[in-house]
Amino acid sequence: MSEKKASEMPYRINTIGDFHRFYGLPKPEHPLISVIDFAKIGTRQKIEQTRRLLNFYSIAIKRTSNYILKYGQQEYDFDSGVMYFMGPGQILNVTAEDDSSPKMHRMAIAYPS
Repeated sequence: MSEKKASEMPYRINTIGDFHRFYGLPKPEHPLISVIDFAKIGTRQKIEQTRRLLNFYSIAIKRTSNYILKYGQQEYDFDSGVMYFMGPGQILNVTAEDDSSPKMHRMAIAYPS
C-alpha cells in the first residue's frame, strides 16, 4: 500500500475547542457542546479545507448549492439544502463551487462523553 500524500490526509479536529480555534471562533462556552453560526466565520479559506475528520458528533444544515458535501462515497449537493448528521471519526469533504460565502446557517457539535 502506498503512502498517502499530506494533501490527501484529512485535517483532524479532536475537540470542540479545536474546532473553534480552527475556524477562528471565540472559546466555546462549554467544552462538550457548541452551536456554530457559519455566517460568523469570516474566512472562506478555512471553509474550503476540504477533508476533515471530526472526533465528535455534528448536525448541520446546508442551505445553498455553492458547496458540495461528500460523506463516504455519496455527494450531497441538493440545491434546496440538506441536513446531515455525523458521528465521531467520520470524514467529511467540502468543496466550494464558487467564491460566494457559505450559506450553512448553524451547526451543533457535541463531544462524546
